[in-house]
Amino acid sequence: MKNITFSYTLEGKEISFRHVEYKLVDELAKQLYDFKLDLTRNFAEEEFLLDLYSSVNRVLFNLCHSIMPYSSLLDKNLSDMLLNKFKQAKLGYPDLFQKMIIPIVKTVDALRRDDENVLYDFICTYLNENPEKRKKISIITKRSLNYSEKEHILHRINPELNISFYTENGYRKTQMIFDETIFLGSSNFFSSFSSQVFKSYQTIFISYSFFLHKNRKTSAFPHLPTTELTNTIQKGIIFNNQTFNKEIIEIKEENTIHQVIKSIIKEQENIDQEDNHRQVVASIIFIESDRFLFVSRDANVRILSLHDRNEFVKQIHFKDLQEDDYLIIRNDWDTKLIAEVADKKVLKDNATQYRGLQEDWKKRLRNHVNKLGAQRVSKILSQKYNMKTASSVSVRNWCTEESICPQEISALLKALKYKNNEIENIYSAMKEIQNAHRQAGRIITRSLMNELKEDIFEKLNEQGYYTFNSNTFNGASFNIERVISIDNTKYSIFYYDLMKPINANRYKEDSKDVY
Repeated sequence: MKNITFSYTLEGKEISFRHVEYKLVDELAKQLYDFKLDLTRNFAEEEFLLDLYSSVNRVLFNLCHSIMPYSSLLDKNLSDMLLNKFKQAKLGYPDLFQKMIIPIVKTVDALRRDDENVLYDFICTYLNENPEKRKKISIITKRSLNYSEKEHILHRINPELNISFYTENGYRKTQMIFDETIFLGSSNFFSSFSSQVFKSYQTIFISYSFFLHKNRKTSAFPHLPTTELTNTIQKGIIFNNQTFNKEIIEIKEENTIHQVIKSIIKEQENIDQEDNHRQVVASIIFIESDRFLFVSRDANVRILSLHDRNEFVKQIHFKDLQEDDYLIIRNDWDTKLIAEVADKKVLKDNATQYRGLQEDWKKRLRNHVNKLGAQRVSKILSQKYNMKTASSVSVRNWCTEESICPQEISALLKALKYKNNEIENIYSAMKEIQNAHRQAGRIITRSLMNELKEDIFEKLNEQGYYTFNSNTFNGASFNIERVISIDNTKYSIFYYDLMKPINANRYKEDSKDVY
């Protein structure tokens, strides 16, 4: 109860803004700002230049978010990608290149050769000031820090300090109270929660000096005149080191997730039409650190329930998934694991025979889809064989490994020219496989419950995800991911791209390594 009421006892709280000055980062921000102004005025329709701007914008904000050496962030792959874009700009837009892009090239190159990080130095120096006066500190980042990044900070600070690392969402959920909370980034990086709900006596925002450091007053009633509002949320709060009289560089971090999603959908549409039968209807789940994944709308998923310690691993249908649920994902394809467990633990000696029957009817269906296309097959099944569920999407789904026993499988098998006794055998086998998969799902869920330890809950709050290796399933690796939001739009996605976390900030630079 003390922790809960603390947040509402506002007297004596302080919010400070600390400014990190570094010439190269400030110059890159100003150069990028000027570049965007020029594009807006003269090249608003030039997709290549807009893409170049987005690439450099991504570099700038990755630098601003990170505490690792600048040279490690601008590694060879990223540097080569930027260099290629710069060369194309020089050929296609020589005047603009000379005027606007050469300064950016020089600054990026200087950062690429810089093995320091001024933000990191500032944070460590700050933490080591008067450690005896504050012992318990939380560091909040927009994107979760990995192990090496955390160790990079911890090895240089006073060991007496008790440091906890959280993403913004994790900090919002924790019930812990701290002596001091440090947000890495300007207040504009974070939601209004960061300056309205206080879990420490002192809150500090640390970011580069080109950002405007100023308290944002928000209102739950934005359409009412401010003169008629009384806002007591920040009553008694002291704001220190705000910046008002300075040149404002209005440069914002671009949200690359939706651009990446469009790119993936476009890529999949351009793949050989013969592979269309391997697509399923999916929606998107957004998880921590600008990542997302596609999930079949017909899928059952496993979640970790923090509120039910007696049964904290549950299997639910996709439609029942909610924001802030913790999704359990195998780092190899989950459907494959279920099939392996079903064959080994349930079907046993019958597995080979039943899987052979399953592959046989799917092979016949795929041959027809490859010859005629899913729409033509759908039309034949609907009109000639009176199948009510044979949409083109369903036909493609039946061709995949995920589909086992379609609702009208008997009519489908008849259309595929199987004899009556064969239809009965296949139907019976598919029902057995379907039941085996359900049992396998329960076996996996029970095993995970036995292996997971309750000490992961605070770790999940800190970083928004957790990785563990299962001893039961031959060291299979699982990730637990917090669901930030759900996009219920329907997309046609290849089944082998399901349940794979995609990092929006890395996708364009290296589409082969997106996690």
